[in-house]
Amino acid sequence: MATTYSKFREEENLNNDLIGREIIKFACHRSCILQKKPILRLVDNLDGYGVDLLHPSGRRYDVEVNRYLPEWIKTKPPVDVLNIPLRKIKFHPYIHLTLNTHYTSVGFISSDFMRDEFKIVKHTRREPDGEWFYGIPVQYWKFFSLKKLITKEDIEIIEKYVEIYKRKV
Repeated sequence: MATTYSKFREEENLNNDLIGREIIKFACHRSCILQKKPILRLVDNLDGYGVDLLHPSGRRYDVEVNRYLPEWIKTKPPVDVLNIPLRKIKFHPYIHLTLNTHYTSVGFISSDFMRDEFKIVKHTRREPDGEWFYGIPVQYWKFFSLKKLITKEDIEIIEKYVEIYKRKV
């Protein structure tokens, strides 16, 4: 029987979500500088089981790195659907962000799109009996390239920072 809530895995969270959060914070900061706009100050949510990033305005963001689409190099992924675990609905309302493996593109979607009509069961390596997801068609997502905002050198620096942080945890 498919599970609604897979077990939280701290190591996977550190390996995937931590770098994703840092990439998004960096890209938002640089975007504001380049556009000469006020800095969008995103901060880590200290609640380890909540959304990932918070904004002083009250907006909330959850960040995921899609490790299964390494070929997603263009702005839009080469798939028809992107999946969000059903368990994430508990964070509603929030903005969900999915980064590609290379951190060159990001997809944004409001949790308002987490509707029953998009519920699917997927069998994964972590949940061979299946886990519930929202399989949301890509036409509902907004996609942006990060290539002008973040360089390979920036990513290397962020990855080093993340490795140092992980050693302290």
